Amino acid sequence: MSEGIVKWYKEDKGYGRIMLDGQDGNHVFVHFTAIRPDPVRFPTGYRFLKEG
Repeated sequence: MSEGIVKWYKEDKGYGRIMLDGQDGNHVFVHFTAIRPDPVRFPTGYRFLKEG
């Protein structure tokens, strides 16, 4: 699983870009449908992105 920092996100459009941890300048596109809940790590409802 890759993790990173959200650089920008357009809530009305449902997409944005994330800078991957340890990879300065490497941004990836993300759509809200790729965000999956992780009830084990974040039982209060936070979500994370998983590669693949």
